Amino acid sequence: MALARDIALTIGRAKKSLNSHAQPGVRLLALALLLGLSRAPLLAQAPEGAPPPAAAAPAPRADLGPARELVRGQKYPEAETLLADLQTAYPDDPSLLLLRGEVLLAIRNPQKAAEVLGHAAEVAPRKLRVHFGLGSALSEIGDTSGALAAFATEIELNPDPEIRAKARVNRSVLYEREKKWSESAAELEALLAENPEHQEIYGDLAQLYLKADRPEDALKAVERGADKGPAAARLYVNIGADYYNKKSFEQAANCFGKALEIDPGLAQAELNLARALDHLDRKTEADSHLKRYLELRPDAPEAAEIKKRLAVPPTKKSGTKTK
Repeated sequence: MALARDIALTIGRAKKSLNSHAQPGVRLLALALLLGLSRAPLLAQAPEGAPPPAAAAPAPRADLGPARELVRGQKYPEAETLLADLQTAYPDDPSLLLLRGEVLLAIRNPQKAAEVLGHAAEVAPRKLRVHFGLGSALSEIGDTSGALAAFATEIELNPDPEIRAKARVNRSVLYEREKKWSESAAELEALLAENPEHQEIYGDLAQLYLKADRPEDALKAVERGADKGPAAARLYVNIGADYYNKKSFEQAANCFGKALEIDPGLAQAELNLARALDHLDRKTEADSHLKRYLELRPDAPEAAEIKKRLAVPPTKKSGTKTK
């Protein structure tokens, strides 16, 4: 009989600053409205020995102070009205375009946000956060390949570890939606290489490796994570179920045992361990775990069958003497 995995975990990536209108059951994309920040674009150096270029008149820039005040007060519709008016006078101001794009995302207008942020990427292709916002907008309108490329560009340009981490998470989510489990896991591995303190990510990483049919990597991910609480115990149950269903009963038993070391009250681990031990011909040990399972879940659907088994004395092997 195949074992079902325990509770499917969705930990780590869906904890912080997430928009709330994605499809149910799908981890959401992190949307960073880091408003009010501005970085100057990188300037190309003139060739050596060339005469200094004539000073160009600075491009006119909009006064974004009032719009930023509205954003700080979370008055996003009012900010959008003001920014839309400003854009008619300053159509190529990259800071204005970035701020408006982020506001459009906040008011859930990703189609217009993609248009505005796409223009920002054209006029200021190295401006930080533009490609992150563009990736968020494109993902919302279903342009997965465009979103993946935009987040990749943000990672290439932006040294900010928080933004890089969120871009990695978003790429992982997009790959997961496409059922590209290994590619999704690779993004989390890259995140952890840069930010090993993100311990909550290991649970998601283990789940992705399980979906990719890579239980050994899933096991390594759980063991690398520092959190050894109930979440890790359930992950061990899930990995053990994968091993069990592949008839790797020794590895399955080890995983269920580790789950019980972390959480001795995890009934599903007791039952699964008993089943694995049965296949290893360790009936006495299996019976002890079945007894413990009944203590934890006396009304379990399997209770009658287990009680009947435990009431029958074990069969003596041929050649054993009776005292």
